[in-house]
Amino acid sequence: MRASVVGTEVARPFLPTKDLALSTRFYEALGFEKLLDSDVAIFRIGRSEFLLQSRYAKEWAENAMMQLMVDDLEQWWQAIQAMDL
Repeated sequence: MRASVVGTEVARPFLPTKDLALSTRFYEALGFEKLLDSDVAIFRIGRSEFLLQSRYAKEWAENAMMQLMVDDLEQWWQAIQAMDL
């Protein structure tokens, strides 16, 4: 097995969106911290980050996934339902 490159810190997925402004508001409402708002938006929650881009390819977008692991799923779900997003 090859050793990883020294200095490698994080891998961040790029997620597609048809409406960058609307998607940005959605992730901010969920509590993600916006680190950059430009041609792409960079978000962080906990130790995880991702980039949201307005480039949209239907086949790619329909297969893109992101996993968010939380300590209390019921609490998260109740909070999301209360937001009526």
